[in-house]
Amino acid sequence: MLKSKLPPMEKLSKLSNLILQADGCGETWAKMLTVCMDLAYPEERLLESQCDVGIGAAKPLQCLLGRGAPVDRHEALSVLLGKVNAANGPAAKHFWQMVHNVEKKLETKFNKYPLVVSQTKTQKGRMTAATLQVQLCEYRQFRHSVARLQYGLPDDESMRGDPEAEGRLTAANFMAVDEKRKLVTLECPGPDSKKVSTQVSFEATGRNINVARRLAAMMFSKIKDGASVSEVENFRDEMLKDYVGGPDVPDDSEAWKHCRIQINMGAPACGFQVEQKGGKRVAFQTTSAAAGGNVLEAERVARLCWERLNNGAPKEAVLEYRKGLYAAIGSVPQGRKRSQQAVTKTPSKKRRT
Repeated sequence: MLKSKLPPMEKLSKLSNLILQADGCGETWAKMLTVCMDLAYPEERLLESQCDVGIGAAKPLQCLLGRGAPVDRHEALSVLLGKVNAANGPAAKHFWQMVHNVEKKLETKFNKYPLVVSQTKTQKGRMTAATLQVQLCEYRQFRHSVARLQYGLPDDESMRGDPEAEGRLTAANFMAVDEKRKLVTLECPGPDSKKVSTQVSFEATGRNINVARRLAAMMFSKIKDGASVSEVENFRDEMLKDYVGGPDVPDDSEAWKHCRIQINMGAPACGFQVEQKGGKRVAFQTTSAAAGGNVLEAERVARLCWERLNNGAPKEAVLEYRKGLYAAIGSVPQGRKRSQQAVTKTPSKKRRT
């Protein structure tokens, strides 16, 4: 595959997906092995435009970019890389001078090893995505060290990764936002290991990109369970046909992580617990049946309720709030709901002339 004529980005995606399908190989392994391939075959330029974001780099990336950071890891990495390479303050100047000095010493010591020497020619303001990820992992270890040595803590809680994401295929690895075509695209291995390509349009979700991502994740789950492309797209269209949409939580709200329905349940419900001040835990749930029979609506209502509970609102008040949200969904006239054309319509590519 390395010697194929595929573009570097597509070649990297295929290699990464093959690694992720192996037992016990998660995002970090995919990152490590693709970096090794890039070092061994620099002429392939695998990591020039794209790089898998490993578990170890995800939390530092989120921390350094702060609130409002892109949800998509590749996009977030690109944003931070741009900031790092554009920096021109005293610390940045010192950093690039230090890189130059160290690389000169490495060239002298390893002059008999061309693959090593080829990696010691970093140009100022041209750090690669792969190198930045290494630095992010080092930053994570630095934060853990500070937590242990200065505060006597086992680690820095804000730098902990998601242990459940290791060693399994996750939807985020196969999703991308196509701003030009206004789509969330999903490309992943299907039941027969052949690539499956599908998408969710922004228009169909009321231009809520996070809802489009969430639906794409549900579709990914269906594909993992053996569903065909046509079955998955029929599922998507059914989910969107009666989706009304409306007020929602901010893009960076933790509710997006906590309020998710298991789509294979007989009676889909979104249950969660919120710990309020004083350690009081409040259990809450929404159901698709009460939300007009729509899973996406039930999750939207759950997010809005989670946000209020997390801000300290009493459960009784949030129950009344939920009742109002349900009523608003039920009051939408059938003609106002999204048409099948709006659900399935995706922007077509322009023909070359």
